[in-house]
Amino acid sequence: MADVVQRVLLVEDSASSRQMLEHILRSGGFDVISAENGQEALESLQLRRPDAIVSDIMMPEMDGYEFYREVRSQGRYALVPFLFLTAKEEVQDQVYGLSLGADDYITKPIEAEELLARIRTALKRTERFFQVYQRDPVTGMMMPEPFREQVLAEESRAERFGRQFSVLTLKLDQLSSYRKEFGDFTADAFLEQVGKLLGQNMRKYNQISRSGMDHFTVLLPEAGAQDAQDAGAIWKDRIAGQRYTTPQGGRELDLTATAITATYPEDGGTSALLEHCGVGLERKW
Repeated sequence: MADVVQRVLLVEDSASSRQMLEHILRSGGFDVISAENGQEALESLQLRRPDAIVSDIMMPEMDGYEFYREVRSQGRYALVPFLFLTAKEEVQDQVYGLSLGADDYITKPIEAEELLARIRTALKRTERFFQVYQRDPVTGMMMPEPFREQVLAEESRAERFGRQFSVLTLKLDQLSSYRKEFGDFTADAFLEQVGKLLGQNMRKYNQISRSGMDHFTVLLPEAGAQDAQDAGAIWKDRIAGQRYTTPQGGRELDLTATAITATYPEDGGTSALLEHCGVGLERKW
C-alpha cells in the first residue's frame, strides 16, 4: 500500500518566501496548504486538517503567536506539530515561542534539508506520542491501540469462563462525502456529536473507540451475535434520529450509520474480530 502523503499548512506573508517554501516542501514529498496570515490559516483549518503547521511570526492581521494560541485552543489540533519560522534571531524570541509550547523554532535564512528534517522529526515525535496516547483528541474516545488491549483482556475472560462477547462497528455513511464538501471542521463536529451520543448512552462496561476516519467501534462483553445485531440496530436508529447542522451556515444534514458485528468465539479471536469490523492499529487520521 502506498504511503499516505502528509500535509503541511504553511503560513507566510511574503509571497516570494512562501513560493520558495512551497517548492521545498513539495520537493520533500509533502502536500502543502498555504496562507498569507493567521486569520486566513484559521479559515483553511476549517476545510482541511494538516499533519504539521509551519508559521511565520511577524504577519499582518494576526501574528504567529496569536495564531498558535488559536490553534491550540481547539482540542482537535492539540497534537498537530507546530513549528515557528521567522527572521528573528534574538534568544528571547526563541524562548518565548518555545515557552508557548511550539515544537520547534526555525530562523531564516532557511536551509532546505534542515527545514525538511525538522518537520519530519516533529512528525515522528507526534506519532510516537500517538502510540501511547489513550484518547482521540477530536472525540475523546479511546484510540485503537488501547481498545485492542481491552478486547484481548475480554477474550481472556471469555475463554476462561466459557462466555461470548461481540465487537460492533458503526460506520458513518455520509461523513466522507461531507468531509470533502464541507471540510474537516464540519466532519469533526459531527464526529464529536456522535461520540457524545455514544458516550452518554452506552453502559459503563462497554468500551468505545474511534477506530477510523468515519467509524466507532464498541466492545460488548457477554453479548452474543443476536445481541450485537440488536445493539447495532438501536444505535443506527439513534444516530439517524439526531439533528446534524454544519457549524458554518447552519445547514441541516442527514447522517446514518452502517453496523458491522463480529462475535467470539464463532468469528475468531481478537485479531479476526477487529479485522472483520474494519479496525486497524495504524492511525490514518
